[in-house]
Amino acid sequence: MNHSVPNTFTNRFIRCKELSVGYSKNQQIITNVECELYQNDFIVLLGRNGQGKSSLLKTLLSIIPPLQGKVEHNIATIPFQKSIAYVPSNLDVYGFVSVEEYIGFGRYQHTNFFGTLQQEDIRAIDSAISTIGIEHLRTRQFSTLSDGEKQKCHIARAIAQEPTFLILDEPTSHLDPPTKRNIITLLQTIANNNIGVLLSTHDIHSVQDVIKSIWFVENKTLVVTNEGEEIPLQLQSFFNESGIKKA
Repeated sequence: MNHSVPNTFTNRFIRCKELSVGYSKNQQIITNVECELYQNDFIVLLGRNGQGKSSLLKTLLSIIPPLQGKVEHNIATIPFQKSIAYVPSNLDVYGFVSVEEYIGFGRYQHTNFFGTLQQEDIRAIDSAISTIGIEHLRTRQFSTLSDGEKQKCHIARAIAQEPTFLILDEPTSHLDPPTKRNIITLLQTIANNNIGVLLSTHDIHSVQDVIKSIWFVENKTLVVTNEGEEIPLQLQSFFNESGIKKA
């Protein structure tokens, strides 16, 4: 697979080699996965419901172990798990917590046993709030926010972690079209700031104007298409079913 970004430690990557994803040898969901995620990448993982998008993301995150093959990376400066921030499709927040406190949860991998925030942690929280543009929500109770505002806070919490890669599972589900576009624009900005972004969705309409690199899952197979490459037939069929014209 060709990729425009050189393989160097200044362009850190996650790479799957001959990877099989699933919950048992008899329950393989995706097989023989070959793909790469680099810093600055903005990759959309497409596929119909039930094709294994979430399982693939969880395998990249080491939440689910590979059935075979491996996930490689060249992240040497900090532990692998600290370098990846994850926004799952369903993330419940309980209790009375302010937006600022919630975003601070993203720093707990960097703090001591007691979770004490230092100046560098506060700086990272402030930077995340500014990047996502939610200064006006800082003191609000998280439970009082709209779905779109909550999703922005989830992303800000992930950004406060100062990750190398940001992985999101259906980040625009249950949102109205304008809010979906706003979230996607935010993620593009994040990718432009040297963070690799990988997001899954079955709602192609929310990302159709920004798609460049595509991972497409169907029938236990991951098809990778980079910008400028010919779109394979199975992906073109998915576009046609969705009413999307893409050459």
